[in-house]
Amino acid sequence: MRSILLPIDFSKNSESSLLFGLNLSKKEKLKAIILHVVSPYSGLDNNIYQIFDYSISLEERKKATEDYLFKFKQKNNLSTLATEVFCESDTVAD
Repeated sequence: MRSILLPIDFSKNSESSLLFGLNLSKKEKLKAIILHVVSPYSGLDNNIYQIFDYSISLEERKKATEDYLFKFKQKNNLSTLATEVFCESDTVAD
């Protein structure tokens, strides 16, 4: 099955792009792959880097992304569309 990659950052522009991409995915029968990239240091104080298990935070962010996508698809009548969500940690581009 062919796929389309849809990066999201939860901004208004990202929502518009996501809606366009999901509709294109539906029209062209593509699998939609949703990617959210987070900085490994976002929201952390410099003093706790050594004691923080980032894998737990990343899993929580993936779950939040999945929940967001579920609601977004329902709101836009796309709930039957096949999607796959990835939440990765890396430095994000400006």
